[in-house]
Amino acid sequence: MTIGLGVPVLKNFKGFTELMFSVDKPVLPLVYPNWIDNVGVAPAWNEIIDLAAMRGIEHLIMVNDDVKFR
Repeated sequence: MTIGLGVPVLKNFKGFTELMFSVDKPVLPLVYPNWIDNVGVAPAWNEIIDLAAMRGIEHLIMVNDDVKFR
C-alpha cells in the first residue's frame, strides 16, 4: 500500500521539516513548491492530487505545512 503525504509549502520550511519528522510510517512526500508560484492552497492541492494519481498513490493524506502528527 502506498501512502502519499501532500503538502503545499509557501514559507514554512521549518514547519514542513517538523511535519516530516513527526511521521512514523513510510509515506511518499508530495510537496507542491508554492514558494515559487504562490498559486494558493486550493490549486496546490489540485496539483498534488494530480501528481498522486500519476504516481499511482493508493491513499493520499493532504495537510498544510504547519501540521504535526503525534
